[in-house]
Amino acid sequence: MLKLWLKANRPRAFALAAISVVFQAMSAYSLYLISPQLNSLIGGNFAWLLRLALLKLALDLSGNLLLAVNSYLFSQQSQEAIDSYRQKRLRGCYEGDEQWKPADVQNDLVNNLQVINQDYWQSIFYFVNNVLYAFFVSVAILSFNWQLVLCAWVIALVALFVPKLFEEKSSTATESAALCNQKYLQALEQWLSAIEELRRFSLKKILCQKLGQDSRQLEDARVSRQGCLSVAGFAQEVVDDLGIVGVPFLAGLLYFKGQVAFGAIIAAGYLANGVFSSLQEAFSAYISAKSTTKLNEAMLGKLKVQPSLRTEEAQTIIGRGLELNFGGQVLKYPDFTIKAGEKVLIAGPSGCGKSSLLKLLLGQVKPSQGSLTFLNSQGKEIPNPARSFEYLPQEGWIFPGTIADNLTMYDSKKQGELAEVLKKVGLERDFPKAADLDREVSPRQADLSGGQKQKIFLARSLLYAKKVSLMDEPLSALDHDSRQKILPLLLKRPQTLLFVGHNLTADERRQFDQVISLKEGEDFAN
Repeated sequence: MLKLWLKANRPRAFALAAISVVFQAMSAYSLYLISPQLNSLIGGNFAWLLRLALLKLALDLSGNLLLAVNSYLFSQQSQEAIDSYRQKRLRGCYEGDEQWKPADVQNDLVNNLQVINQDYWQSIFYFVNNVLYAFFVSVAILSFNWQLVLCAWVIALVALFVPKLFEEKSSTATESAALCNQKYLQALEQWLSAIEELRRFSLKKILCQKLGQDSRQLEDARVSRQGCLSVAGFAQEVVDDLGIVGVPFLAGLLYFKGQVAFGAIIAAGYLANGVFSSLQEAFSAYISAKSTTKLNEAMLGKLKVQPSLRTEEAQTIIGRGLELNFGGQVLKYPDFTIKAGEKVLIAGPSGCGKSSLLKLLLGQVKPSQGSLTFLNSQGKEIPNPARSFEYLPQEGWIFPGTIADNLTMYDSKKQGELAEVLKKVGLERDFPKAADLDREVSPRQADLSGGQKQKIFLARSLLYAKKVSLMDEPLSALDHDSRQKILPLLLKRPQTLLFVGHNLTADERRQFDQVISLKEGEDFAN
C-alpha cells in the first residue's frame, strides 16, 4: 500500500520528503538557539540576544508555514491514493470471475481504506518526520558534547526494542476489528433491507438484539485494539522519561567539569525532550503502521485479480448428470442439449430448481455432480462464456440515472432505437413524453411498478441483442395482454433462449422448441 501511495503522484511525494527535511532541520535549529540565547543573557550581550530572538521567531514562523503546506500536500496525496485503490478494486470486481459480497467491497472501499489512511499512511508520514527531527536534534546536541549524544541514543536503542514486544498482538487486534466491522456491515445489510417486513411483524426487539450483538463485538474489538496500542505507548513513555531526566543530568555534570557552557544544560534538557518525544511519536506511529500489516496484505491481495478470459460465443450447451446440493437436499437435473437459436422452456412448480439451473449456466453456483459443456461453432469445447449471456433475473437491476440511462445502459448511440423498442414492450403508455425518460430513478426508488421494471428490463434486452439469453420469469408482473404481446416477440428473435416460465398455457408452451420439465423432489425428469 505504500507503493500505491508513492505512485499516486511521484513529484508531490518527492516534494513532501524535501519539505519534511527542511522543516525538521529548521525546528531543531530553532530549539538549539536556546543555548546561545542563555549564554548571551548571562554575558549581558543584549544586542546579540535580540538578534537570536528574531532569528528564532523567523524560523518558527517559516516552520509553521511549511507544516501547513506539508499537511495539505499529504492530504492530497492520500486522497489520490485512495481513489487509485478504489478504481483498481472496482475494475477487479468487474473483470474477475470471483463473486464479491457488496458488504465486503463496501467495507474495503470505506472503512478499511480509512484505517489504511489513518493508521498506515499517516503513521509512516509521522514516523519519517519524527525520525528526521530526532536526527537533527541529535546533531544539535552533538555540538555541545559527544557524551550527551551517546547517552541519548543508548536510551533510544532501548526504546527501539519496545514496539517489537507489541507488534504481533496489535496486528492481530487490528485484523480482528476489521473482520468485526465487516460482519457488522453484512448484518446491517441483511436486516435493514427487510425493515418493512420487520415492522409488519413488530420485531423491533429482535432487530435490536441481533444488530446489538454484532455492534458489541465490533466495539469490543476496537477497544481491545486501542488497549494494545495504549499499553505499548505507556511502555514507550517510561523509556522516554529516563532519557528526558538523564540527558540534562549528564549535561549538568559536564558543566561542573567545565566541558560545556551553562546554556547547554537548559538547551540539552529541551533538546533531549525533543529527541524522546519525537521518538515516542515515531515509535507509536511505527506500532500503528505495523498493526495494519495483515490488513495491508489482504487489501493488496484483492487487487491481484485474474481478468476473466474472453471466450467465443456458445453454439451448443450440453448438460449431463447435473446435481446440485443445497444443504443436504440434492437437486438432480435431466440431461439436455441446447443448440444455437433454440427456444427452451424450463418449467416446473415453485422451488423445484428452475432459477438454480440458470445460476449453474451462469457459473454462479457449481454443480456437486455432473458437467456443463459449451461448444463453439466448430464443435470444440470452450470455457464458460457466461459473461456474454444476457440474464434477466426475477429481480432485475435499476441503476442510478435516468430511465433512458437504464434502458440504453448509458449508451447514447441507442437513443435512436428507443421509440420503437418502447412500443414493442408497451412502455410508450407509461412514458409518453421524451421528458419522462429523463426522470431520475435510483435502485431504492419505489415509484416504478413491478410491471414497469420488467418492461424496462425487456426493452434493455431488445436493445442489446445477445446471442444467448437466460430469462427467469420475465413476464410474471405483466398483465395478460402484455404477456400475449411480448412472448411471441421474444420467441421470434434469432438468439438462443432459456426461459423460466410458471403457469404458461398449453398454447404458450407449444411455441418453444424444447421443454425441460422439473418436478418437486430429488429426481427431475423430462
